[in-house]
Amino acid sequence: MGESNKASTQSRTYAVCSRLIYHSGLFVNKALLLALLSGLCSAFLSLLIFGPAPLIGMGLVFGASIASISAAFGALSMLYVAGGVDTLLYLGTTAIPSAITIWIAFKSSETGSRPDCGKILATISVFGLLVISFITIDILSIGTWIETQIEKTFGQFFSQLQLGSNPEQKQHAANAYKLMVHYASSIAPAGLAIVAFIILVLNGVFVERILFHSDKSTLRRPHYSSTKLPNWLCVLFFTSIIACFFPNFLGKLGLNSAIFLSFPFLLAGLAVIHTLSRRSDRKKSILFGVYIALFVLGVLFGLLFVLAGCLAFLGAVEQWAGLRRRFGPDQSISKEDE
Repeated sequence: MGESNKASTQSRTYAVCSRLIYHSGLFVNKALLLALLSGLCSAFLSLLIFGPAPLIGMGLVFGASIASISAAFGALSMLYVAGGVDTLLYLGTTAIPSAITIWIAFKSSETGSRPDCGKILATISVFGLLVISFITIDILSIGTWIETQIEKTFGQFFSQLQLGSNPEQKQHAANAYKLMVHYASSIAPAGLAIVAFIILVLNGVFVERILFHSDKSTLRRPHYSSTKLPNWLCVLFFTSIIACFFPNFLGKLGLNSAIFLSFPFLLAGLAVIHTLSRRSDRKKSILFGVYIALFVLGVLFGLLFVLAGCLAFLGAVEQWAGLRRRFGPDQSISKEDE
């Protein structure tokens, strides 16, 4: 009788283990299939500024390893369709930053805490500096290719502008063309990196909100308004500003690095405004007014770079002065961050 019960127990255990292995295999196969599909979608959507969304979504649902597989397959798809230069741009602006974001988010949440947005922004900033250096040094002629595309774009614009113009106007247009190509080429690496950074942040926040509200994300929700950048990034930012005054290659690298590093501090400056707005009961009205003022002054009056510089400076001051801690509300987390 005892042997019969033992055999029955072993049989049930074997059946349970078999079902677990079977369903685990189905899960892995499903995750891998979705990883391949999301990589393909990411390569296509990178043309429409939504490239990071499938990679981040896969990472939040299935984990960092699956996100990396998606990024790798997206790069292979891009290589097959578009060639080497476009693949390098996809890797540098979409695939690798998305994978880094997911890996750091899971790494920082291993202790049960929320993803560290400051650490994510800082790491992506360092990677962005590597990409800027890669382009500025002109490794694999990426910088030359970008300058050629800029010349073609401005050339087409000014060729249309010169139609029906007299010789004097054509000469003025030609001088303006040379000047704009020169300045656009000098800051092209930073411009490319900032655009990629903005796309990554917007896609990440958008996908995270959707997965959080649908209860699909495997991570806790981060506190965006309490984001704090590491102090060493602030030192690197001011070092880049000083490097702008050096001649030749070092000056160009410093200029592009300073422009690029201003973006994470701009986000920190916006976080200060969001935190201070919680001191009032009319938080949404205040934020609406602030963003309307930024749009009117920045876009309509052409003060976009001035306002961006002010917000970046506010974010840098926050790193040392702790404005949110000193002047923020008593509650450190708002309802929208829960």
